[in-house]
Amino acid sequence: MLQEKLNKTILFVSHDLDEALKIGNNIAIMESGRLIQHGKPEEIILNPENDYVRDFVAHTNPLNVLKGRSLMRPTSELKREDSRLQVCCSQQVWVEQTSDSLSLVKQPGLSLLEWDSEQNKLEDVSPSTIVVVSPDIAMREAIELKHRSGQPILLSERGKLLGVLNDNELYRALLGNYKSTKAA
Repeated sequence: MLQEKLNKTILFVSHDLDEALKIGNNIAIMESGRLIQHGKPEEIILNPENDYVRDFVAHTNPLNVLKGRSLMRPTSELKREDSRLQVCCSQQVWVEQTSDSLSLVKQPGLSLLEWDSEQNKLEDVSPSTIVVVSPDIAMREAIELKHRSGQPILLSERGKLLGVLNDNELYRALLGNYKSTKAA
């Protein structure tokens, strides 16, 4: 990133919120010369300070701003049987959580893929692939993976399942109905 290379703080002024959200680590929203809210882009989208900010961000494209952690259905909301969790009701997909890993439970024809966008390619994902991703995955990348596999996206950190992204969570986010108010 340019800021890190130059070791300088860069202030960029814009009236284009989508542009500010895309390039800024932190953004500030002002009204009539007064600072109304500042913070990380995802935090502002998920937790607008007041009606002015809420209206200002209402038509923002969330694809490059929101992260999986903010969109996921947490494991506490999944059906559980012992160490097994149902990650997709319509296809009866279950995973088993051990102390530091996930495995599929009796799912012939399906496989898990630990996703690393720097090492994996979209071609590695097929309709038989359940992709395991970082909870910090960008919404755009999660949608690409979900579209390619048709399977739930599992959000895992250090081998522990944190939540799942299915169609409902992604549609809700696209419609601006954010379930979680906790920014990543």
